[in-house]
Amino acid sequence: SKGGPAIAFMGCAAIVRHQVGGGFCPPFFLCGAYSPMNFISPAYAQAAGAAPSGTEFLMQMAPFGIILVIMYFLILRPQQKRAKAHQDMITNVRRGDTIVTSGGIVGKVTKVTDDPEIEVEIAPNVRVRILRAMISDVRTKGQPVTE
Repeated sequence: SKGGPAIAFMGCAAIVRHQVGGGFCPPFFLCGAYSPMNFISPAYAQAAGAAPSGTEFLMQMAPFGIILVIMYFLILRPQQKRAKAHQDMITNVRRGDTIVTSGGIVGKVTKVTDDPEIEVEIAPNVRVRILRAMISDVRTKGQPVTE
């Protein structure tokens, strides 16, 4: 039939082809402008000729700004508070404190100096030097140093 769809059955698959103006056209997705798959004409698909204004730009960027503010308050600010609290805990370590290292070793601080290392007793008569940065928790506070 001229101008109507031609359906050819080959086993279980049906191939639908379209004839245009007496000539044969490949399947719908290859027919270009004559295909019924083009739902919007090119005239309607084009944008209006007005230039974007400043308020439109701000309205487009507002969601990104809101997301950045939410990320700051939910992620960055709490992380900075935790880092500051950890730094304060490390600087306030005293002799006699029971600490836990980042490797999971529990010990008692025996010697504290101003350098980044401290001496920790992990077993009777077994003392090791560790970096202050490796302290993950201070379990119990010791007595203040009397010099």
